[in-house]
Amino acid sequence: MDDNLKQVIMHELNTPIGWMSPLVYGCDNEESFELLKKAHQKLFDKVRDLRDATSFTFETSTDSYNPYDIVKKQVEEMSIKESVPITFKSDEKKCQSKGNARSLALVVNKLLENALLFSSREVVVVEVETRRNTNGRLVFKGSVQDRGIGIHESVAEKIFEPFFQVSQGSNRKFDGLGLGLSIVRLHMKGLNGEVILKKSTPNVGSIFEFTLPCELSL
Repeated sequence: MDDNLKQVIMHELNTPIGWMSPLVYGCDNEESFELLKKAHQKLFDKVRDLRDATSFTFETSTDSYNPYDIVKKQVEEMSIKESVPITFKSDEKKCQSKGNARSLALVVNKLLENALLFSSREVVVVEVETRRNTNGRLVFKGSVQDRGIGIHESVAEKIFEPFFQVSQGSNRKFDGLGLGLSIVRLHMKGLNGEVILKKSTPNVGSIFEFTLPCELSL
């Protein structure tokens, strides 16, 4: 494990521990309990991401689901959770995909978390549609667009690598272990789909696009 990775992990795990300090020193009030709740969730999320990234096993399924419904639900839940409006656009077609619907929900959730984090909670737009790819196959396509810091082309190929950080060191502006996008790619592969950085411009924003096989339904 290289020194930068050690520094990132120590920083990320120590931050929520620091939030718990008021409880340790006897600050028994509502604010302290809110800090504890936030710290618990943050630690839980990081341990989960570490587990998923280091020992990933895709849960296969032959069940059918409507990807439009999955994406719309995640958008609505994230909007409520973060108290921020998220624009949802759809061509309103009906289609069915096969596989683990929870994986698609996780993909959308991770992409939304990134968009809200790196865009300082500014405008986020999610679009979904059904179309044919270059091979003539029907696919469900979703995109998540933000107006955030953007990604420089020199690191665009690295962002799906585990533990990659756009900013380095313990004093970086944005937190996280750098595992979200690598986990997204693992789940999309399990769904026989794909996720890409469609477009990104520094200080303007980014568009992530994901596709997966589908069939039109009545």
